[in-house]
Amino acid sequence: MRKIVLILIIVFGLACIFLVIKGPSGSRLELTTYFADAQGLRRGAPVRLAGVNVGSISDVRVRPDLRDNPAEVKLAL
Repeated sequence: MRKIVLILIIVFGLACIFLVIKGPSGSRLELTTYFADAQGLRRGAPVRLAGVNVGSISDVRVRPDLRDNPAEVKLAL
């Protein structure tokens, strides 16, 4: 019984170390938003929700064809 518990603890510990180093697998959500003004937004800047980092800005570009909201911002969450 002690061997089984010890093996389970070791496996759990290795899994935790792997997740910390490698990160959890899973798909990330990419959102595209449009703003009238994106001044101050930069690629790589953190995206926060209620003060918690939930992702980053993956791209910022100007779309002149979109007259009302020409700033296209892609978020990786």
